[in-house]
Amino acid sequence: MKIRAFFALMLATLLCVPAIADAPLLKQAGHWAQDYTGRQADPAVVFGTLPNGMRYAILHNETPSDGVAMRMRIGSGSMKERDEEQGLAHYLEHMAFRGSTNVADGEVIKMLERYGLRFGPDTNAFTAQDQTVYMFNFPKAGEGALDTGLMLLREIGGRLDLAPATVEAERGVLLSEERLRDVPGYRAVKVNLGNSLAGTRAVQRWPIGLIETIKGATPERLRRYYEANYRPENATLIVVGNVDPAKVEAMIKERFSDWQGKGAADGLDPGQPNPAKAASEFAAAGAPDLLTLSWVRPRDARAATADYDREQMVQYVALTVLNNRIADRAAKPGSPFVGGQAALVPDLVGAASLTQLAVAAAPEKWSEALAAVILEQRQAAAGPVTAEELKRAVTQ
Repeated sequence: MKIRAFFALMLATLLCVPAIADAPLLKQAGHWAQDYTGRQADPAVVFGTLPNGMRYAILHNETPSDGVAMRMRIGSGSMKERDEEQGLAHYLEHMAFRGSTNVADGEVIKMLERYGLRFGPDTNAFTAQDQTVYMFNFPKAGEGALDTGLMLLREIGGRLDLAPATVEAERGVLLSEERLRDVPGYRAVKVNLGNSLAGTRAVQRWPIGLIETIKGATPERLRRYYEANYRPENATLIVVGNVDPAKVEAMIKERFSDWQGKGAADGLDPGQPNPAKAASEFAAAGAPDLLTLSWVRPRDARAATADYDREQMVQYVALTVLNNRIADRAAKPGSPFVGGQAALVPDLVGAASLTQLAVAAAPEKWSEALAAVILEQRQAAAGPVTAEELKRAVTQ
């Protein structure tokens, strides 16, 4: 099949359920992909798994010439919360900076500031539905920075205090953050995904949580979630910078090998997407003028084999062709819409596969804008894709 015809076929099938071979190789949680796909890992990266199940990856990098970045991912977020815990995953993220077995409350930020880190750009964390990630960016990759960063991450893993006084002190910060996030744009996203992903825990457990849960949070409730989810087999540590990977690996083994989970780990049934309505609407002052079409199907749980990656790359190039056509149409005089974009997420937080086509237009022109964007999609699906379009998309 000629390459342009192949891409035209991909455009034609982009918004349909992809053909999946019988009994495909599936993702395996807690394992590096190369461990079960047979693919060769990047030799520049030192991959490892400790006996307790914690995974790590280390890369020597000199761009920029100095510094080291550390990330620790906990493979649990708000979707693992019980009914009475909505918001505790995010609360716990905040508590990670409020003292532990070997670090007093208030000392985490001071220790990092001594190495040139600023809270926000260099020291931060985030909680999502499916993960919680802690981030340190050290401007200099000296031995003290490595030792301090790894020590603090090890404290987060299994040694947090969760003392009543600090839990109470952080409560107001969480409530303030909830108020700051509760803006029209955020509420519009919740309505959009709340309908598209109805039936899944992804839209039943937003990371910011519920006000009443935040107000009623106790050290005991936080500790239950903490011990069930902050476990070595649920953690991945990444270190990238101007470092000696062998030395860093030895430090990781020394610091983290004694980390053991307590009690039973939380399981998760993400649910199945079952949109409740054919359409949903949200109107509020300050909300974006946006129309979104969604195609929803069960998550694509196939493993990252070479064939799978090749298929995904073809789809992304095809999407780029379509998005370029939409952008070119928006730039023409008299266009009924000012912008638009198609996107595909094969596995959205373990809940669903989602393809969306979004259009930005004035409210009085939404019908005309929708018709124009759908026409672009249909023409792209019908083909052909020109050589110039393909070259432009591949270059991008």
